[in-house]
Amino acid sequence: MNQVVLKGRVVADLEMRFTPGGKGVISGTLAVQRRFKNQDGNYDADFIDFVQWGEKPAEILSKYVSKGDELTIAGEMRTRIYENNEGRKVKVTECHVEKFDLPSKPKSQGNQNDNSQSDSGYDDPFGGGAINISSDDLPF
Repeated sequence: MNQVVLKGRVVADLEMRFTPGGKGVISGTLAVQRRFKNQDGNYDADFIDFVQWGEKPAEILSKYVSKGDELTIAGEMRTRIYENNEGRKVKVTECHVEKFDLPSKPKSQGNQNDNSQSDSGYDDPFGGGAINISSDDLPF
């Protein structure tokens, strides 16, 4: 069985691109904190690359996730080998995301009215205005 669930912080803004056939894909790196402290008393982190295939899920991640956001992903680990421009073989291990949980605070989408309410009647607890996510934006 090959199933992983990872929770961490996004290291850099995600990179969205399209294959020559037009298929959307987004990739990034997640810093996942280890559960134990090192000998200096600090927590180390593992930096795990991930990819999400499919134009709609990739667009959702691109729209709502940015550097520093906490993100939970679930999928499977895959390893591939390719030859780089210098003729050397490169081995890459990455998580192929099947499911994800958006961060609790979407990335900023411009200047919004701080005291507005969403259609559901709840204020944004982060003071950034209403959070408007249409059901068409959800991956499920």
